[in-house]
Amino acid sequence: MHIKKILCPTDFSERSLQALHYATGFAQAMNAELLMLHVTQPNVALINDAVPYVPIDPELIPQCKSQLSAYVKANVPAGITTAEQVEVGDAAGQIVLQAEVCGADLIVIGSHGRTGFQRLVLGSTAESVVRHAHCPVLVVKDAQKVLIAEQK
Repeated sequence: MHIKKILCPTDFSERSLQALHYATGFAQAMNAELLMLHVTQPNVALINDAVPYVPIDPELIPQCKSQLSAYVKANVPAGITTAEQVEVGDAAGQIVLQAEVCGADLIVIGSHGRTGFQRLVLGSTAESVVRHAHCPVLVVKDAQKVLIAEQK
């Protein structure tokens, strides 16, 4: 098994941070590069009933890049080669696309663990990535939910 590039998408949530801990562990153990990806979704406005318009604030990308850089600095141990990228659009689609473009050998992603109606309405980014990615995907579940399940 040769893992040289690991893609770790983040939405800066606790679940993403848990996934990052796994990703940095793998990166250290395998001397792999860690690509940190944040995908932001702009607000959609309607011009009329049929034409959606997606205004992109010119400060959106620089703000997200700054936030991602601070996140990486605070949470990625020294000695791991990292790259940072910010994209605008559908999270699952961009994660799959960027994994392919950068030649990722592994994607490590956090799961929000939505079930029932929430999952039906909102879908699952992690599930979509698993279905469409060209490489293996490690889905890191919410540690608190795992702990509760183990205690029952």
